[in-house]
Parts: sequence; structure tokens; C-alpha cells
Amino acid sequence: MKKFLLLCMVLAVLSFNACQKKTAETGPAAPKAPLRVGMMFESEQTLPFLVARDRGYFEQEGVNLELVTFSNPQDRDAAMQSGQLDGETNNILTTAHLIAAGFDYKITGMTYGRFVILGSPKTGITTLSDLRGGRIGIHPNSIPQYIVDTELEGAGVSSDEYEIVTVSNMPMRIEMLLEGVIDATCLGEPLSTMTVAQGAVVLATTNVAEMDVQFILFPKKVIDARLDEIKAFYRAYSRAMRDINADQDSFRGVMSEQFKIPAEAMDVYQFIEFPELSMPNPAVLHNFLGWMKAKGLLEVDLSPADMVDSRALSEWL
Repeated sequence: MKKFLLLCMVLAVLSFNACQKKTAETGPAAPKAPLRVGMMFESEQTLPFLVARDRGYFEQEGVNLELVTFSNPQDRDAAMQSGQLDGETNNILTTAHLIAAGFDYKITGMTYGRFVILGSPKTGITTLSDLRGGRIGIHPNSIPQYIVDTELEGAGVSSDEYEIVTVSNMPMRIEMLLEGVIDATCLGEPLSTMTVAQGAVVLATTNVAEMDVQFILFPKKVIDARLDEIKAFYRAYSRAMRDINADQDSFRGVMSEQFKIPAEAMDVYQFIEFPELSMPNPAVLHNFLGWMKAKGLLEVDLSPADMVDSRALSEWL
């Protein structure tokens, strides 16, 4: 028995020394690389990410997340394409272009914001059908044009019954609307609230029409390699959305400071009710892809199934 105990002690010492030697040779385990997600902090759809970051939810859920901010979408997309990002937020138009160009990106879930079709306070327009024969100022072949085309079609106004006026400069577009030079436009938040505060008339909003146009993308190889981290990312995101829903007024200061919303507009700002995490509606994707083909914006055939990967949201679906 004593010989057996002595043998066990010798083996334990040898094992410990071997581990010490291996640690000395290789060093401690390297910290896990951050999951780098790029976005433009410019609207309500990014508020939950700020809340989740500032409240430590990403760390609590087990993901070393780095939110990377960009001032324009071109830089964000270039960083994603060069591998400097692991994921990004993006819209349906750019997403379709990137996937059609051969990038193996997948929509893993939605972000939640809204676009608003606004009428000029100078023209007496109060409904979408009033835009028959009207002039609508937007950037052509864009998300706002898709929203305008879709909403007006639903209101019985065909695309040959209104004029699209190219106005890419946003301040100029708002000024033209308020002065009655154009009859309507389509803006995201917080610009739409700021414009309504100056007299513009709300004709339609996408959160009412349930158009799914903003997503979170990851390359398939990142999803395959880091699925657990992406799931943790979504758990933190979901917690932050629930926090905002539970006490919206307490986030007015964050919204005003982050998105540069004037106090008078923030006083009347209406928060959206963030839903449970979800994947985009396949019918919406199908309709948008058809719109792109009809506009000559998409030369390859894509289906909704080509664009999505729902594994990260498995516990919500």
C-alpha cells in the first residue's frame, strides 16, 4: 500500500512539472478575440446596442463584443469586406447587392426602426391617396423609394401617377418639404420626428406597415465558427430592448445626446415598442427582390433562402 501511494505521489509531481514546462513554453492561453460588429449610431434601431454595451450585458452574456462606429455606410461595408469586422448592421438594399456580388453574408436577425412618409404642411396633403399627381423628393432607387412605391401601391396609387424628384441632400429635402416645393418625402428617425415638429404631416410609417428593411449580418464562416458568441450577442440585445420598452422615458436623454435630437423634438418623440427577436418575413424579402429586379438593380436571381441563417435566433423562433 505504501509503495502504491509513493508511486501516485511521484506521478503527480511528474505531471505537475510537465504542465509547468508546457505553460512556460507556450505561455498562458490568449484572450478570446473580440466579436467586432460595425454600425452607424444614427437612429433608434441602434439604441439597444448602446444600452446593452453601457449596462454590461454583452459581458454578462459571455461575449467579448466590440461595437465599431462609422460615420458613413461605405466605410462600414469596406471594413466588413476586408475582414476587419465580424458582422454589421445594414439595410435590405445593400444586403441584396452584397450577397449578389458573391459575399457569403447571412441575415441573422432584424434590427427595429422605422421610416416615415411625410406630407408638406403647405400643400394640404393628409393621406397617401392625396399624392396622386404629387412630387415626392427622395434619393432614387433607395430604401425610401421602395417604401414610397410599396405604400402608395397599397393605397391604390400606381408609380406612373406621381413624380420622383431626386433630392439627395437631406437638409435640402426637408426644407423643400416644409416650403411646399415637394409634396412628400420619406425619412428615418430621428429626422422624421424633427421634421414633424416643424409642421410636416405623417402619412405612413413602416412600423405600421411591418416592412422588414434593417438587419444584422454575419459572414457564414463567422456564424459557423462563433455561433455561441453570436447567440450571446443577441441575448444581450434582447435584454436591452426589454429595458427600453419597460421605461421608455428614461432613455430620452440618451436618445437626445446620441442622435443630436433637439429638446423640443425629443419632448414629442414616440418610441417604438421593440418586439421579440425575429427573422425577416420571407414575403417581404421576396417582394423587395422583385422590386430590385424591376428597377434593374439586381441582375442575378436571389431567393429569401439565399439571404438568411436563423441559427443564432433558435431560442426565440
